[in-house]
Amino acid sequence: MTRPVRLQLSRRKGFNLQAHSLAMNGLTAVSVARPGRWGNPYYPGSGRARGFFDESLTLCRHDVRDPRVQVKWFGELMEQRRRENPAEFESYIAPLRGQNLACWCVLDEPCHADVLLELANADKERDLTAKVDEIIALLSGRRLPFGCERDLQDAIEVLLEDRFGATAFAREKRLSAKDVVDFWLNESNDSAGIAIEVKLHGGKLAIYRQCERYCQHDQVTGIVLATAAPLALPALINGKRAMLVDLGRAWL
Repeated sequence: MTRPVRLQLSRRKGFNLQAHSLAMNGLTAVSVARPGRWGNPYYPGSGRARGFFDESLTLCRHDVRDPRVQVKWFGELMEQRRRENPAEFESYIAPLRGQNLACWCVLDEPCHADVLLELANADKERDLTAKVDEIIALLSGRRLPFGCERDLQDAIEVLLEDRFGATAFAREKRLSAKDVVDFWLNESNDSAGIAIEVKLHGGKLAIYRQCERYCQHDQVTGIVLATAAPLALPALINGKRAMLVDLGRAWL
């Protein structure tokens, strides 16, 4: 699963939001700018919030000068609506799930689209984080054999089968004609999954480039690199969560 991002709308001649979005990360986009269903009711720039009706049909106006306050109040409004009417909130947020979100705000400034991105994709992010953390805990606490990479993979296969079941993962999952990941842990109700790559030897740059290629595939939601090599990974590779398991630590 590719991580949705915030995009900036443009009045530039020839600008096409969907083409821009697809070129960014392969996902389509939804505009959440005003006017519209997902626009921020707190009006930026003028020092006053645009009037809007709350659930009690009371016309609300607020003094807003700081865009950080506008975003903060929008987040509080969303949390209030989620608590008070979960079913209605779900119908409001569901069309944004897995989509890039576009607004006029400059990308390095606060924007209510960031709040919507987090709310729309929070469940998937939490599930992914929990699954990756489970894999790391499973592999990092074992003294696994370092004789050869095949023996190491065999030992990891036993651990994965014992923990997740034989049908929950695959060994040597083919992502493309060129890319074959050592292990693939399926996500529930989805064709997406977490890639697990095992490396005992190899140059740091070559290992990173391999992980980078894997993370270019849409079905990869995250990658776990299990290695004894002294290297580090960034938190995200191509927008996918990347984590390192230091297999040598258990032998210290």
